[in-house]
Amino acid sequence: FNLSGPVIPGKLTAIIAASHNRAENVDTVSAILGNGSAFGAEVVRPTVTKSISTGGTWQIRNQNSLSYTVAYAPYSRENQGIGGFVLPERAWNTEGSNWNVEIKQFSSLTGQSIFESRFNIAGNHEDNNPLTNTLRINVLDAFNSGGAQNQSSVSARNYEFSSLYTRPGERYTLK
Repeated sequence: FNLSGPVIPGKLTAIIAASHNRAENVDTVSAILGNGSAFGAEVVRPTVTKSISTGGTWQIRNQNSLSYTVAYAPYSRENQGIGGFVLPERAWNTEGSNWNVEIKQFSSLTGQSIFESRFNIAGNHEDNNPLTNTLRINVLDAFNSGGAQNQSSVSARNYEFSSLYTRPGERYTLK
């Protein structure tokens, strides 16, 4: 959904949005096991992504405004890495999220000059968890079994600050 419009006419405009998506991709495992028997299976790999965000602009005066954006998006993926010769025991699951907060100000200093500044902080976190942590066995053109051996946890955070002064002229623009 997406809902937007004036909250305080002429002063504050806002938006709120959210989404939820689920996809179920399917693959087939077709392998020959170590004992010579054939193995076949259908594997479903569900992926779920969600998001919620809000933003708005506050008109402080005719020549000054302040804008904001806040967003959060969690996700999950199951049964990753399976298909072809790779057996279901080699799967891993992933869970993570992304988020973002941004504030911007805009000022018209004179009829010919503009000043903008922006602060943004964004982060993400992701965990990969194998279904099993056993020894990995690869038999070329037959099967891959054992653990996925890719357990990890990663987090990141970025900070940005920027400012821009603009003064257009008849022949040149100063930035």
